[in-house]
Amino acid sequence: MTKTQLNDAIRFEARQLPSSALMQSWVYDLIDEVLTEYTNQSRYQELLNFDTPITLVAGQGYASLPTDYHHLVAVKFDKNGTGNFATLQKANQFTEKTGTSGNPTTYFLSGGKLYFWPYSNITTSDVMQIDYYQSPLPFATTDPFPIPALEGAVKRQVVARVLRYAADMDGSTASAKGATAGFSSSHNA
Repeated sequence: MTKTQLNDAIRFEARQLPSSALMQSWVYDLIDEVLTEYTNQSRYQELLNFDTPITLVAGQGYASLPTDYHHLVAVKFDKNGTGNFATLQKANQFTEKTGTSGNPTTYFLSGGKLYFWPYSNITTSDVMQIDYYQSPLPFATTDPFPIPALEGAVKRQVVARVLRYAADMDGSTASAKGATAGFSSSHNA
């Protein structure tokens, strides 16, 4: 099912929802929000990428992550591109970050970048790869649903939110009408 088909199915099931471009856009946003909530809670194989190359700069101790990066699984380094990868260890609060001489053995993430050390021996012929889970977004209206196993759960969550919104709007409209009527009658007396 595509995002558009899912949107149509949700709007059909939640019949009280007005048919407008604004409402259609809102349902698309809800689909993205609920899908992101699910992928923040669990990892799904459909979003796992292996051996993604990371561009290295000679003597530099950091690199940019892919734009669709969501969660890191592993960082691997190969000196001179020989095919012999070593897996870097994730730093913790006890990891010493002294000295920059040598090949990378440790990494950490900060501000959308991958930092590693030591790094002074890095050259442009070295290879770094990561295994990571990508974000499910952006998820275009014509794209198939990225995690088929979640399609039904996302639909149910979005329908529940839409119906809750419709009930809240009906309640607030009724309250506003009642308040207006009460105000008018008290001033006309």
